[in-house]
Amino acid sequence: MLISGCGASPSEAPNVPGEGGRDESEITDELTEDRKIVKTGSMTLEVGNITETMDEVAKMADELNGYVVSSYKYDYERRVEGRITIRVPFEKFEEAFDRLRQLAIAVPYENTTAKDVTEEYVDLEAQLSNLQATEAQYLALLEKAENVEEMLMVQKELSKVRGQIEQIEGRMKYLEQTSETSLIEVDLQETKGLAEPWSASAALKAAVRGLTTFGRWLATVLIWLGIFCWAWVPPLVIWLRRRRRAKS
Repeated sequence: MLISGCGASPSEAPNVPGEGGRDESEITDELTEDRKIVKTGSMTLEVGNITETMDEVAKMADELNGYVVSSYKYDYERRVEGRITIRVPFEKFEEAFDRLRQLAIAVPYENTTAKDVTEEYVDLEAQLSNLQATEAQYLALLEKAENVEEMLMVQKELSKVRGQIEQIEGRMKYLEQTSETSLIEVDLQETKGLAEPWSASAALKAAVRGLTTFGRWLATVLIWLGIFCWAWVPPLVIWLRRRRRAKS
């Protein structure tokens, strides 16, 4: 009987009175009122200063008992962009979105998604309860093992069950964390004024750049004309002579 019990798979192990898991309907009733919703959001904000806005977003997340997950900023030649990702308590999600809108000059894009994971969580909890009962049965069998071979067989099955338990517990913990806090990704774009103030130094620099560009272009043309003079000088001389003769 001990060897046959050791060789049985976790799902086939008999239930021990008093050690079995709770009925799945009981778990469902408990979680009906406490549904688990994973809510995420993303938005693009046009702002005047990205660095200052990122500081404001981080401060807001802290005030809402949330935190910054990641942030970065990058500069182009004449453009600055950034992204900051935060997590806030689930019940503070809408408030966070409203406060983010207030930080922007314009909000060209925003999106929210919500996924109900209650059913998955209930199913995982039922599986966990059954596996824990199976683990208890194998522990009882381990105490009754009479030789090394029997102990090794039980420990092998026990290890499988423990691995399944840890996997389910990890998934349940992830669902709990992601349903208690909501993830918000904020893309930031720096917006400049339509007309920048006039500057004499800037105008002088632009004029010098234009003059330099024109000088380079003119020098390039003269070089090409000099190199290919054998192609255009003889025809030009012939044309001038014919013109003189026609006039005379």
